[in-house]
Amino acid sequence: MQSEQDSLPYYVTIEPTDSPIQHLLPAASMSPATIAPERIPQLREKFLNMDLTISDDKRFQCEAFPTLNTVRLSRRVVELAWAFSYSYWEIYQVVFDGRQLTGEPIDWHNFGELVPALRLLRWSQQGLIGEHEEDWPAELPKPGPIAHTTHPSMLPMKWLYVLSRCISIMNLHTST
Repeated sequence: MQSEQDSLPYYVTIEPTDSPIQHLLPAASMSPATIAPERIPQLREKFLNMDLTISDDKRFQCEAFPTLNTVRLSRRVVELAWAFSYSYWEIYQVVFDGRQLTGEPIDWHNFGELVPALRLLRWSQQGLIGEHEEDWPAELPKPGPIAHTTHPSMLPMKWLYVLSRCISIMNLHTST
């Protein structure tokens, strides 16, 4: 749980959504402190009165407006970050965990249990390059409740990284 000492002085607006990623969206308000807890004192200065908005937009949108002290993300950013993280975690677990890499090519046909993760990866790649703005396919894996698991794929680290990059951009444009 985040303490008052670890919190940052900014405003978070999350638009309502029916995306399966909805319960992960509030993590946005804690992600900079989670990523760099040692920098909380410096971050407090940069974040003073900043606005962070997470929209229900199906398009990939990650924008920083330093002169307005605003960062805007779409839910698509979080969806794709979770989908990429989950897919790569599943691939690692099934294909690489505990195995010595020999340099031999991997025959993906030997890993039928990866089909859902690979389909999710395909959906997320197509969404990232703008080939679709489809809602999350019902038959593909979705995030579960965070409180009930320590599975690394439940931690949307790629999304937290994207947010930190937006904030870094803001910092570059507001540094003295």
